[in-house]
Amino acid sequence: NVKQYAFKKGEILDILLLSKRASTDSLFKNYRKTVFPIGQEYGYEGMPSWPVSEPALQGNYQPEFLIIAKWKNITLRKGFLQNIERVVPDFHEQRRQIWPTFHLTYYKIKKDLLFSINGNRYNVVSAFWYDKDTKGKKFAKQWIADAKVSGAGIQLVLAGGTSPFGYHYGADSFIITSWKDKKAFLNFQKSYDGRYEGQVAHINQFSLSQ
Repeated sequence: NVKQYAFKKGEILDILLLSKRASTDSLFKNYRKTVFPIGQEYGYEGMPSWPVSEPALQGNYQPEFLIIAKWKNITLRKGFLQNIERVVPDFHEQRRQIWPTFHLTYYKIKKDLLFSINGNRYNVVSAFWYDKDTKGKKFAKQWIADAKVSGAGIQLVLAGGTSPFGYHYGADSFIITSWKDKKAFLNFQKSYDGRYEGQVAHINQFSLSQ
């Protein structure tokens, strides 16, 4: 139950956080038919995704799915969004009909990246937002170091992403950690009680379904 992800320097990594509206299978079938082939022309490649079933651990948002995708380069990634409506005029409308929440952030990979997510472990997504009055970047770095000392595997750390207009998420740090089990994570989390507020402007945290 291990899913692997490989990216080369210059490729684009998409993080999509979605919730799907009920009874939209026919709409999604049409979306796949009209949109997916164009995405593939622009270098889109789907990758293994993860459901999310537990309530959010922190913050005010719990997606139903974490989707990871790949594009060949930033020019093609931007080109898709700039040109898709010329071919599929109701592109954004289709998305709104199918997904009541659709958050997207994409990242340009600066060096070759290989990571995996093991579904037999307790995997936690932690997204941090900073503002000028917090020391969020330093806090996130220390949080990662403390998680590692507490037994976490640091599977993925992303920063400097871009959220297109209409799909904003845009966390300053997006981190996936893996833990032996939920208890191990909660023990670590307890050590951080009261330490988030004032250090980061906001946090969204949820676990991936096993």
